[in-house]
Amino acid sequence: MSIHNDNLLKDFEDISKQLIFHFKENFTTENNCLDNCLVEETIPSLVYGQDNNMLTSISNKDEVRNAIFAMNTDGDPRSDGFGANGYSVFLGHFRQ
Repeated sequence: MSIHNDNLLKDFEDISKQLIFHFKENFTTENNCLDNCLVEETIPSLVYGQDNNMLTSISNKDEVRNAIFAMNTDGDPRSDGFGANGYSVFLGHFRQ
């Protein structure tokens, strides 16, 4: 059941039509927002160009290898059941 203009809608078809009308009316209008730079002026930039390039670059094989062997092998395994030791043991299989 649904209420529309103080009328109780009981029929599935009427409720469906009202829902479709509601969503079309509220979510298909044109967005007339203007860029006012509010986000850029309000939120400080914490990561700059050179840092961003370093953070988003693809790691090379040596970086991956060093990171794996630097992991604590005595730590708890992840949710998938693999601990750091498992990655270091099987690292040789991924050198292709």
